[in-house]
Amino acid sequence: MRVTEPRQSPGPDTSRARWSWRDTAVVAGIVALGFGAASALPRDHPDTGPAAPTYATEPVAYPVDIPGCAEVLPPPPPVTGSGWTMYGASYGYGDPDFAWLTAPKATAMTDALRAALPTDADVRFDAPRRMLLFQPIFRMNPDQLPEDVAPEDVSGVSESRGFLVRGEGSGTLRTAVRAGSGTPPDCVAGALDERRTLADGTVVDVLDSWFERGGVRTRTAGATAYTPDGSRVDVSVDDTDGDTHSGALPLTVDELARVAAEPGLRTTTTVPVGTPAARMGCGAAPDGSGAPLDRADVERLNGALDAALVALGPLPATPDRPLGSLELTGAGRTSVCTEVTLSGSGGESRLRVVIAPAPSESRAAGEPRPDGTRVRTHREYGTTHVTATRPSGTAVTVDLGGLGAVPTVDQVIALVTAPGLDLP
Repeated sequence: MRVTEPRQSPGPDTSRARWSWRDTAVVAGIVALGFGAASALPRDHPDTGPAAPTYATEPVAYPVDIPGCAEVLPPPPPVTGSGWTMYGASYGYGDPDFAWLTAPKATAMTDALRAALPTDADVRFDAPRRMLLFQPIFRMNPDQLPEDVAPEDVSGVSESRGFLVRGEGSGTLRTAVRAGSGTPPDCVAGALDERRTLADGTVVDVLDSWFERGGVRTRTAGATAYTPDGSRVDVSVDDTDGDTHSGALPLTVDELARVAAEPGLRTTTTVPVGTPAARMGCGAAPDGSGAPLDRADVERLNGALDAALVALGPLPATPDRPLGSLELTGAGRTSVCTEVTLSGSGGESRLRVVIAPAPSESRAAGEPRPDGTRVRTHREYGTTHVTATRPSGTAVTVDLGGLGAVPTVDQVIALVTAPGLDLP
């Protein structure tokens, strides 16, 4: 048996034969964040600027016996090439090309993923898309792919991610689900540590590994399930939170394998009756320099917003959800937002509420009120925008659109100036 040394290069190598959950997680993470470029994929880049940090991966042994594999192919040689960029778009849930992913299906898979995690693993409070909610599928243009990347490897994926904390271990959990690619590939040295075949015919490949960049080691582990219905479920975890490392993974390989094999994550599993539709979120507000909000902060703001709506008196319209349904925005953890539709005899009104740190340049804008709050109102493209900037530096904005007659602009002003809506 021969063991090769860690490969040293400006960036990791890749090839068509070794495409794995690690590559899938990179692509899925990119598209879930709304980025159009996938140039961050593992691939060597000729560097034209300052010297890039050295990159090393765990040594690969070959020839080697891998449990569960009748034959093991050698690892491919490192590939050096230029980066690649690819663009696309998301059509939201219910994309006709990926009809399996409806909004209720995304909710059902999210519920199944959370239920499959160990009970002592905590998901850090964050925006919904960073708390394991499965995202709409991002369409990628196959004409922009390198020759060694197949379209089915980077398209048709619904991705979920969240930061887990469990004892001394913490890191980001990423899950990617796709349909029609459930056939296990050949076993390749370095791509898996073991192949497991379950009683229902599901095949699960697992890998516990690491890589180093600039001398800093990142631990990784993953499991890929190829299920009898043709689904492929990739689950991976690392020990990082931005630039920091916990040094311990929050999930074991065995736990990742159980999560990957969870029937509720398969594309053909029936959605339970009454499952609510996943919401795309209320977008991203400018993320100011305020303090990060925790769950208690958001619950307090929701209570104040509900109380402000009650104070308006009875409205001849029915909301599709409580007005106090604020959530952290996609831009960060210092602002919250929600979107509510009010249905009445006059039609529908759409309210978007954002509570965020006010930019310093806008704090003096608007008509002053006795308590120092400044209110400004303007209408643009059929939408009325009302913002109250408070002495605390909190900006409460309501965007009102649609054909409904309620709430009125005066009622919206009462909402944005209501007590209890200041950020900490």
